[in-house]
Parts: sequence; C-alpha cells; structure tokens
Amino acid sequence: MDQPLPSCPVEDDAARLDDLGIGQPGTLIVVAMETLWPPNHGGRVDRWNRWRLLKSLGWRLIFVSWTQDDSHEAPGHKTAMAEIFDHCFFFSNRMSIGSIARRILLLPRHSPHMSARMIPAGQRRRLVAQLAPFGADAVVMDGLYGSGLGVALAADLGVPLYYRSHNIEHLYMAHQAAAARGLKRKIAMRLASLHLERAETEIMRGADWVFDISADDMRFWAGKGVTRASWLPPMVALAPAMEAAPIPWAERPYDIAYLGNLNTPNNVEGLAWFVEQVLPPLQRRRPDVRILLAGSNPSPAMRALVADRSGIDLVANPEDGGAIRAQGRVLVNPILRGSGVNVKSVEMLFTDSPVVTTNIGVQGLDAETRGAFAVADDPSDYAALIDAMLDAGPVARADRQPHRDRFGIVAARGLSDLLRGLIGRAPAQDSAG
Repeated sequence: MDQPLPSCPVEDDAARLDDLGIGQPGTLIVVAMETLWPPNHGGRVDRWNRWRLLKSLGWRLIFVSWTQDDSHEAPGHKTAMAEIFDHCFFFSNRMSIGSIARRILLLPRHSPHMSARMIPAGQRRRLVAQLAPFGADAVVMDGLYGSGLGVALAADLGVPLYYRSHNIEHLYMAHQAAAARGLKRKIAMRLASLHLERAETEIMRGADWVFDISADDMRFWAGKGVTRASWLPPMVALAPAMEAAPIPWAERPYDIAYLGNLNTPNNVEGLAWFVEQVLPPLQRRRPDVRILLAGSNPSPAMRALVADRSGIDLVANPEDGGAIRAQGRVLVNPILRGSGVNVKSVEMLFTDSPVVTTNIGVQGLDAETRGAFAVADDPSDYAALIDAMLDAGPVARADRQPHRDRFGIVAARGLSDLLRGLIGRAPAQDSAG
C-alpha cells in the first residue's frame, strides 16, 4: 500500500522561515477519512489545497487514509497524490458482511462512520513501524472520522496531536438527518449521528491544538472549554475555480450557476428551496432566466426536482468546476442549514461573478469576507438580489482580490508559521479537566 513519492520543497519560502527564526518546515503525518483526489467536493477541495500549499512551503507530508475500492491504485491517482505526499498508506473500509456486523456490534458506543475506520491493533503496530523512520514532528487529524487512529498514532510515536475541525460535526450530521428525504436515508443519517457529540468533544479537548475552519464554531467550542484553537479558513487558491478563463458577461450561456455536491441532504434541501420558492418570483421578473445546476452524484430526489422544469440544466459529475462557474453570470449557494464554513461560497470569490447566498452560506467567515456576498434568507428577497446582480454585471478584480488573499498562500504561510511554533511544545492537558 505504501507508495514512495517525490518531495518538492520551495527554497524561497523555506529561506523566509529561516529569516523569521522559526526554522525549516518539518514532517507531518496527515490522517484523513478518505483520499483527497479528485478534489470534487468542498471537504476535498479544502484539504487538497491546504496540503498542496504547505508542500510548496517545504513541509514533508505523509498520508494515511481509507478507501472503499482500488481507485487509489490507479496511475492517475498516484500521480496526483505524488504532487503533495511523500508516502501514502491506505486501509480498506469496504462494505462486507464482516464490516457491517462489526459496525452493528459497535453501535452502542460508536457512530458507523467512526467504527468503519477502526483498524486492528496488529495493523496499527505495523503502520507505526513503517512511520517511525520518517521522524514525524506531529500527527494532524484532518476531520473527525479517522480520529481513533490519529490519537493512537500520536501516542505511539510520541508526537503532538493536532486536529482540523471542518464542522461542529455532531450538529452537522443532525442537520443532515433532518434534511434527508426518504425513510432509508433519514435512518442512515440518524445512525451516523450516534455518539458523535461525545467523540467530537473528546477530540477537541484532547488535541494539543485545534485548527477550526469556522470562527463561529470556535466560539461554540470555547464555551465548552476548548481554548487551544485558532481559525484556519479553507484554502482554495489552487482549486479548479482559478483555472478557467473567464467568459465575457454577455456571452455566458446561463444567468445563474450552482456547483456543489448534489447528494447530501442539506444541499438538496437548499436547491429545492431555490427551485420551488425563489425561482417563481424570479421568473416573474425574468421569464427566460437560464439556470445551470452542476455537481457530483445527483440523488434521485435531486433529479426529480429538476425533471421537466424549463430553463434548468442539470450536469452530473462535471470534470472542470471552473468551467462550470465561468458559464454563469450570477453564482448562487442557497444553503439553509449546516455548520463550519461552506467551502463552495469561498470558491465563488475566485470568479468575477456576483454571489448570492444565505446567512448559512457565509457563517464562519470573518465580517469583511461576508461583505463580499449578497445575502438573503427570504425567497422573494433572494430573487430580488439575483435580479439586481444580473443588472449590476461582473465584479472588478480589485474588489475581489483582498478577499481571495485570505484563502491562499497568505493563509498557508500563517499556518506554516503557527505549526513551527507549536511543534516541540509539551503535550497539552484537557482544559476542562
């Protein structure tokens, strides 16, 4: 499973860190719930770009994760991951009779999302033996669901444990369960929500440092005694949104475009709200409005939502997200529930299109960044904002650039400096204890 991959430090940035007296970047073991390639949804985009940027600053990165198939063995996958990681280790979490039985047996204590990523002690010891020669400076748990292994690896290797929080996960999963359509999906989400609050609280309190995607979530956790934390916004400067050439405003084939996961219940719920409640008043203003909805794995509910509706095109699993966004004059993110930061909202800032979203779509962002969006929660107000933005035209690059800077190399340099300052500290004690 281990694939030796090339390293590519950037000398100028490494020298800059020496000038600051911080020292050379070190080695991190990254534990994530899934592979990062392709970066085709918000969580993967955030992870892919963050680690790619840190790699460019000279960090040596080792990747540990799980896979449900053999896609990680494909040459294209190996080549892509080689851009960032020196070595990759994958464990199987394929569905089987045995794995299902184990998850059922562990339901009284663990969410199936957690138990699916538990590995036997013998496998862990072999992994530790393979990781030890790298001399890692820290283990970074990139999300909650691989945290059992992440905690154990940090203890086994005697290094600090850092945690990247993407959501208030137990609330996020509760929102997904509430938004789910269909009894089967709702039951699955409810089961996935089991015991998450306890697991998440233990991780947040036990980590030596927490990097939280959301300033709002940080305040939530501070109220529960989690104070060893800093805001780390998503990084999207290298995402596909930067790769598409802009299309002149008048030549864009769609008035409105949306790109996002078309399967998760909260995304489908938000798009249903948009189609059923926002679109009618907008069509009264603009009868010929053209809409593009694109994203990964559209659910049956999503396909049924747009079936036989004139003026709406649905594109499943587009290969080039930047090209999708470039086709729309106004970009929308009609999200109604969730936590963390909505990465797709941040990605939209890397275009010249006005962005209309909800208050949930900008939660977790700093006040200045929120000002880059047109925000409404009422359907009529949302339709009126889209209408106004279509009249206003594209956003000047100079107006967008200050917002973009917060989510690219500037943020990565801040993270790199903070990591160098944190490494070497004595392991932290539970602030609530």
